[in-house]
Amino acid sequence: MLHEVDNKRRTLAHNAALSGNVAVLSYLIERGIDPWCRTSEEETLLHRACINGQLEMTKYLVQTYPKMLHEVDNSKRTPAHNAALDGNGAVLSYLFKRGIEPWCKTSEEVTFLHRACIDGQLKVTKFLIQTYPTVVHKVDNSKRTPAHNAALDGNVAVLSHLIERGIDPWCRTSAEETLLHRACINGQLEMTKYLVQTYPTMLHEVDNSKATPAHDATLGGNVALLSYIIERGIDPWCRTSEEETSLHRACINGQLEMTKYLVQTYPTMLHEVDNKRRTLAHNAALSGNVAVLSYIIESGIDPWCRTSEEETLLHRVCSNDQLEVTKYLVQSYPKMLHEVDNSKRTPAHNAALDGNVAILSYLIERGIDTWCRTSAEETLLHRACVNGQLEMTKYLVPTCPAMLYEVDNSKRTPAHNAALDGIVAVLSYLIERGIDPWCRTSEEETFLHRACIIGQLEMTKYLVQTYPTMLHEDDNKRRTLAHNAALSGNVAVLSYIIESGIDPWCRTSEEETLLHRACSNDQLEMRKYLVQTYPKMLHEVDNSKRTPAHNAALDGNVAILSYLIERGIDPWCRTSAEETLLHRACINGQLEMKYLVQTYPTMLYEVDNNKRTPAHNAALDGNVAVLSYLIERGIDPWCRTSEEETFLHRACINGQLEMTKYLVQTYPTMLHEVDNKRRTLAHNAALSGNVAVLSYIIESGIDHWCRTSEEETLLHRACSNEQLEMTKYLVKTYPKMLHEVDNSKRTPAHNAALDGNVAVLSYIIERGIDPWCRTSAE
Repeated sequence: MLHEVDNKRRTLAHNAALSGNVAVLSYLIERGIDPWCRTSEEETLLHRACINGQLEMTKYLVQTYPKMLHEVDNSKRTPAHNAALDGNGAVLSYLFKRGIEPWCKTSEEVTFLHRACIDGQLKVTKFLIQTYPTVVHKVDNSKRTPAHNAALDGNVAVLSHLIERGIDPWCRTSAEETLLHRACINGQLEMTKYLVQTYPTMLHEVDNSKATPAHDATLGGNVALLSYIIERGIDPWCRTSEEETSLHRACINGQLEMTKYLVQTYPTMLHEVDNKRRTLAHNAALSGNVAVLSYIIESGIDPWCRTSEEETLLHRVCSNDQLEVTKYLVQSYPKMLHEVDNSKRTPAHNAALDGNVAILSYLIERGIDTWCRTSAEETLLHRACVNGQLEMTKYLVPTCPAMLYEVDNSKRTPAHNAALDGIVAVLSYLIERGIDPWCRTSEEETFLHRACIIGQLEMTKYLVQTYPTMLHEDDNKRRTLAHNAALSGNVAVLSYIIESGIDPWCRTSEEETLLHRACSNDQLEMRKYLVQTYPKMLHEVDNSKRTPAHNAALDGNVAILSYLIERGIDPWCRTSAEETLLHRACINGQLEMKYLVQTYPTMLYEVDNNKRTPAHNAALDGNVAVLSYLIERGIDPWCRTSEEETFLHRACINGQLEMTKYLVQTYPTMLHEVDNKRRTLAHNAALSGNVAVLSYIIESGIDHWCRTSEEETLLHRACSNEQLEMTKYLVKTYPKMLHEVDNSKRTPAHNAALDGNVAVLSYIIERGIDPWCRTSAE
């Protein structure tokens, strides 16, 4: 029994150290217990003694095992951090005298003062500030000050002392939380009153998700606290950046009393949704609290409500390890078991992703199809592997062995997903069970490509060491592992595979270098590494004469682009299509690239080899803010391309509804402009396939019977570009259009045949077009 441990790997010695009885501990050690034993959190005996303020035990351990003084647990907490939390000044000062570093920090950058304040230890707080005055200004890795911890704990005396000693009461965390946010999230009423009375305007401050203290109060569940701050003037209808109400926050944390209070006080709040159409019921389901969920359903919320992704309540429950709510929903609404979201994911797919075997097996027992697939043809095993769920993987493979070899619509096996996630144990298990380690996706990606594209170092090392020749494989665009690693931004992965033998000067089929790839994905550290290690790479171009700077402009990262220019790249460089950096920024709606207009004002007026300005690209992308900015800076809204296209032509050809509305309302006469082939906006909208855009411009006054210089109708254009929904809309709305021909006697069916879309062609034949129709050339 001497060597038995509990479920946290605590030995008898850990408990004896906690108790403070030196005689018991020394007896256990004499009988054979290891004095260096550690818990599952890597705590030593000294950690346990210090967490309970045991001075004599601390002295005994330090004198007997001096090196134990400097040992840390798996959060890099020293014994002194535990002593500070406990509040025993004598233990803490003793540890300092014996040589512990007073400035040491945990893995979260927590100081001793943070630890003292989180547990309201006033004496230790005073001792630390008097001994080390500057410690009061130290922050952890979330920019939390000791004052934030004191506010969370609720000890007004500790917080007021910190403020007296110089801490800023308006300090904020990296999430922009004030002291009041922290007090409210932990339901600290007295602390809240102190802060509101002392700093009244703090009541209306929001964090970086626009959450007010009221949102945090509802999350914490203290009704008295919430009613107090509402009485003091906070708006109970305030919303976060995701449009969450206070009631959303209460429900997501399963706060029943708070939920009842808000529903009874503000009944219409019951039916509010956030910006993803999540109702209170979706949040309650996610929380796992059956009482909250059943209460709001009884209060009138629809149990069949869906999010913007068409998720049911059961989808939400299965995403968060909530077995009891799963059972409640399946038993109450059996048909919900078979509902899918807009990606054809069943609740079982979510359960597999979450890794809860009990939930998945329950769903299968209740009748869900084990072989269900998403719209991307993912199986349950694909979903389990993409989230590194080893236990779920082990459950599914023996249950459905053939699932191991199933692929999604990109020919990715579950093993490709495992490589992407980076859990070596999952991938090695799949390989042991028979999956081919050399299998490839439809893009010819290996497991190593997938591991490298997301910067999985351990997975990369495992695969390179196990399958060395895989290092030199490339995909169907000649992308090497190095290209994927550069895109991921993980310098350690890239340097490892270069050291292992991959060529740093490798190029894709489009002649992209590693630097081109790094500049495509907002990876500043990777750019710096590549430029410093391979300076000449800065000036390399791909087969479209794009420099790394063009990719950086497309990505929208000003810091990266300015760095490349500082290192010597020409800001006036052009692609083979004569695109400037500003053209590339605008084609991707990068408003931050105002930097280019401000730094190089004349770049605004440069055109590419089709006479397209950056503004034409902005219209194509659909970002109204970017286009309006360019117009404000002086670009002519009536400028045209070499094909006489206006901004509206460009917006319509890409189906940009908001941009179309903005331009029609701002420049009404632009609606009737045509290009050099007499194509109207309607022709471009029909080609784009966006029915909303086409119907809007027809309602605005454009003639739906308009024709191009080749006499093409809107239906001809729709059938030229694989647009089935647009084709159906036009045929149903304007049936006679089906039989119109252009000036070569081509019917819409000829265009559909040319485009190769069988669905479009068969539809218009069913609607009455003659399959034997011929052009003027027969």
